[in-house]
Amino acid sequence: MALSAPTVIVFIISVVIAALAMLAATGVLVIIPIPSISLMGLAYVVLVIGCLFKGF
Repeated sequence: MALSAPTVIVFIISVVIAALAMLAATGVLVIIPIPSISLMGLAYVVLVIGCLFKGF
């Protein structure tokens, strides 16, 4: 299985989700009802999917 670089859109989405998770972990964003570890996991999953599937 060959890995490919994710597209810019997928990378930006992953970075935004990770930034939201960091803000939720520090208590700056308390309006997000999802735990920060779940958000960080979601950001990682989005990035992994972008690397595994070519053109995604």
